[in-house]
Amino acid sequence: MTNPFEVLHNQAKEIAARALRSSPLSLDNNSLRSIPQDIPLGILRDNLIQRAGNKSAETLECLIIAEACLRRRGDTLLKTDDKNAVSELYDWVLSFILPEKEFVGRSDYEQGMAMITYDDKPSPEVERARMCFTLAIQILDLLNSAFPISGPLEPQAVIVSLAAFTDERDPWVDTESCKTATRLLQDFLEDLKHVKGKFASTIEAILKGTIRPLFAKSKNPAITSQGRKNIRTVHADYNSSVMDPETKPWKYHHIYAVSVFRWVLRNLNAALVEENWPLIIPPLLTIIDDDWTESKAKGCELMSILLQVTTSATLSRTGLGEVFEDAILPYLAYLPSLTPEKESRRLLGEVYPALVSLARTRYPKQSDLNARRKHLDKIVRQGILYGYYHAHEHVKITEFLVLQISALVDEMGVWSVKHLKDLVPLLSEVLAAPFGTAYPPLLLAAVNAIQAIILNAWPRVTIYKGEILSGLAMCWCRVEDDQLGGSHAIEEAIRDTITLLTAAVGNTTIAKSDYASLVNNDKRLLDMFKHIV
Repeated sequence: MTNPFEVLHNQAKEIAARALRSSPLSLDNNSLRSIPQDIPLGILRDNLIQRAGNKSAETLECLIIAEACLRRRGDTLLKTDDKNAVSELYDWVLSFILPEKEFVGRSDYEQGMAMITYDDKPSPEVERARMCFTLAIQILDLLNSAFPISGPLEPQAVIVSLAAFTDERDPWVDTESCKTATRLLQDFLEDLKHVKGKFASTIEAILKGTIRPLFAKSKNPAITSQGRKNIRTVHADYNSSVMDPETKPWKYHHIYAVSVFRWVLRNLNAALVEENWPLIIPPLLTIIDDDWTESKAKGCELMSILLQVTTSATLSRTGLGEVFEDAILPYLAYLPSLTPEKESRRLLGEVYPALVSLARTRYPKQSDLNARRKHLDKIVRQGILYGYYHAHEHVKITEFLVLQISALVDEMGVWSVKHLKDLVPLLSEVLAAPFGTAYPPLLLAAVNAIQAIILNAWPRVTIYKGEILSGLAMCWCRVEDDQLGGSHAIEEAIRDTITLLTAAVGNTTIAKSDYASLVNNDKRLLDMFKHIV
């Protein structure tokens, strides 16, 4: 008699081959008729585990069969012998679920940054690994429905395996796998937190047993082994070993480490941060200081997450506030053309929020107000102004910087008045640019930035009224002349800005007189002021 599993293996092999050409990755119910719906999991285990390799073609075939059989079982109750089999099936799946070096440089942002050059099309090995991971997450979900994952497995192994799939930006993660892994983790944590001290000990175990070994060969001279500022820092000579992949297993081999570390940081509270500080800071600074722009961006993102649950007292006591600032402030200068525009936008998009978070955490008290202002002043001068005057020809970089003006002015409040002499001319220049209508989002961002300035720095806005009106009027005329698609949003924003400016000036009669003069000189401006004049 033919072994029904041999038939399934043959069909799974065909499906796996077709799946590499984007065909569905599952057996249909007709293919499973030869397998009893209540098939003992021990039989499933015996026919699959011994045959499967490590993310090989045979593994993919076995995963296809396992997913189909478990899906067919549905809510069938487990027998006594099945529970041991479930545990072994869990162990089997977790044994290969973590991505490794085949995905180095495969994310959208890492393409072109890695020292290894890849073809545009992923290799069959990479595609096969992705499909294995997708099926593995589905199988964990099906097994969890039959026998909760919190039962037979060590918490550390479960969290590390699932946390590796909680960031959809990672090249080995698809949308459904991310949702499923996140849900399974949430359910698992609910059970874990019912046992006093279990969650805290598991977090410590992950940081000690998984994260720290992967970063152990990377040393940062700015900090001590306890995660404090090194007051005896000496600038080390260049060491060529930093380019050796063997010194950075977190980056070149066990590439899930950053995703797991991110998940850990997102689930910390202030007390756990304090307890695990020496385990958190070395890997964080290692990622920030890495030579890849993508790693720097991830490090800044991780810093922002950490600062949300870190106290000012912790930063002050350890001296890490200054270390953090020194580590990421220079990244404000990573601009085109020395830094490719795509990389620059990715890095700047994480640096600015991290610096603002650092200001909030480091200087939370009213007595720290002057220090906080100085920190934000640095961001404006070394980030916004420097960035604009060195890279303003790159329209998307300019758009990003203009968006940051709004955020920083809101953060600074009335103390932003000291920067009006630089920011208002910058924004007026953007609004009056001859070819500004070629990229409408930049114009809208500039108008919104003007609104932020008026709302926060209104005591001094009157001084810059003429320059603001000039920029808005030039923008309005160009939008009208070019009959710009989607111009309605820009026109409405300009009208709202005129309303705010009128209120900030205070003397409505004088303001209306100025507006009337502008309309008399250029009739195209009539609609711009019709709600005021």
